[in-house]
Amino acid sequence: MTKREQYFDRIALDVSRGLSVRDACELAGCSEATGYRISNDPRFASRVSEMRTSATDAAIGRLSSAASNAVEVLRSIMDNGENEPRDRIASAKAILNMLMPLTELGELRRRLDRLEQREMP
Repeated sequence: MTKREQYFDRIALDVSRGLSVRDACELAGCSEATGYRISNDPRFASRVSEMRTSATDAAIGRLSSAASNAVEVLRSIMDNGENEPRDRIASAKAILNMLMPLTELGELRRRLDRLEQREMP
């Protein structure tokens, strides 16, 4: 295994997390020269992008799970007649304010999926 192969993913991961090539090299224990040669490889930007996409997808999954719980909390506040009317109204507004953008996003996702399926051989 060459130095480039040895450090490629490690440097790409650190860069995908926002570190500079210099700092990524320091953490990986390789020279800056090796790091910059790696970062000039055409595959490097692609790998960094893949890693960022993967991290973003994982975060979206966690947020989606938490969003369901958050809606339940808002709903319980809204439904509880013992809460102050202003708190119940604020909860209702929060739910309604989230509904439209999420509905639109879902529709756009479905449309994009249909378009992508049409393009597949």
